Amino acid sequence: MTVNTTNIISGPYTGNGAADTYSYTFRVDDKTQLEVREYTDLGVESILTVDVDYTVTDVGVDGGGTVIRLAGNLPTDYQWYIRADYKLTQLIAFASQGGFFPYIHEEAVDKITFLIQQLQEEIDRCVKVTVISGDDPSGLVASIEASAAAAAVSAAAAAADLVLTNADVVLTNADVVSAAAEVLLAAAEVTYASEWANKAEDSLVSAAAGGDEVDDYSAKHFSLKAATSAATAADLSNTVSGTNTYTATLGIGAYVTGKTYHLTFTNTNTSTTCTLNLDGLGAKSMKDSAGLDIPTSNIPEEALVRYDGTNMVLLNPLSRGGGVFVTDTGAPLISTTVFDLDAALPNNTWESFGATGSGKTNIWTALDSVPSDVDWIEVKGRLYCYTTAAEFTSVTLAARPNGSSDAFSDITTIGYTGVTVTGSGSTGVGSTGWYSAKINVSSLSFDLLIFYGATAVTCNIALVGYGYN
Repeated sequence: MTVNTTNIISGPYTGNGAADTYSYTFRVDDKTQLEVREYTDLGVESILTVDVDYTVTDVGVDGGGTVIRLAGNLPTDYQWYIRADYKLTQLIAFASQGGFFPYIHEEAVDKITFLIQQLQEEIDRCVKVTVISGDDPSGLVASIEASAAAAAVSAAAAAADLVLTNADVVLTNADVVSAAAEVLLAAAEVTYASEWANKAEDSLVSAAAGGDEVDDYSAKHFSLKAATSAATAADLSNTVSGTNTYTATLGIGAYVTGKTYHLTFTNTNTSTTCTLNLDGLGAKSMKDSAGLDIPTSNIPEEALVRYDGTNMVLLNPLSRGGGVFVTDTGAPLISTTVFDLDAALPNNTWESFGATGSGKTNIWTALDSVPSDVDWIEVKGRLYCYTTAAEFTSVTLAARPNGSSDAFSDITTIGYTGVTVTGSGSTGVGSTGWYSAKINVSSLSFDLLIFYGATAVTCNIALVGYGYN
């Protein structure tokens, strides 16, 4: 091939957070013959690795191809430079009296041309002196640095003079010396000044730059925060229309995980199944902070709604009252696990119950799917007692919040059944009772007591609901 371009570098490309693919406009015959350099918004340089940080397309095409960033879109204010990177080797060998293959010779000449272009590109970025100059490049650089230092000192001195001549500022002689010293320090520590001006949002200014590493941020940080606050405040002007199936126009372009929207709802919800669709980007289910459906009439006029990547989470419902009830089998929110109390509880002794990891005496895994801050749970179950003695006998199941005293006000009888045997004998008599009750809980824990005088008892408990007072 012929080499009809002297351009071996593409860029700079400045990121906007929306693109991950950039072009190169010169030929390479292997993906390793490209070098990609990435610069952060603070100017930190990284030389990227092919197939680790990026991939290359259209290898062997005269007009070049594209480079794709594997980490995703190039962040805003980052930069990319793409240049040829032919290795300084010559691996073609010609045998004596061997065949003559023009394309092999042409490839070798092409590579030499590319290497010359690479060297020329580097030379163009070097400090050069004239042919007849007596200076060498290193001496010229030293002279430039000395001039820059002298200019910085002069600028600092001029700034100090300006402070002294400002009629609105009254300084003591010591203050003048201190101000002049600070100006000189600022001139010498440009990097630290750059931190105060440009360090990324939510990144603290370092101690070396004078930051307290607690709440000292750059001007860029506060500017971005102010812009976010202004945009958030502007959200309130966007009215949400509809009932239960809500829509609004904000002009956001795309859903952003973690973004909170301040919205004005025209109508509260009349159903627990609600959706919110912003800018026609797709309806998202509305949930509370526990991931549950929102009780009716709980969406306020001015609402805070956060997109969690799947659902629109209402952060400020009007109330938390009411309960969540499920079918007898426990589906879909609560486990179907049934606890056999007669096998776990000794007679006439309070025992604690809690979810996995609670450290309670009895672990009931059905509680694992319940929010930890509920005020009560709803249970149902079966009691059975059996006796052969000529007597009245019964079984009682009682509950109380975990850790409460034995005061009667804390105790709830949730189940009872009894039977009377009029004469002794081997046949015996049994009685079955069904119960359904609420149990007040503390940190999702509670105590149970079973009391019986029968020959045999059976007692179990199932979780069917929970709620808030």
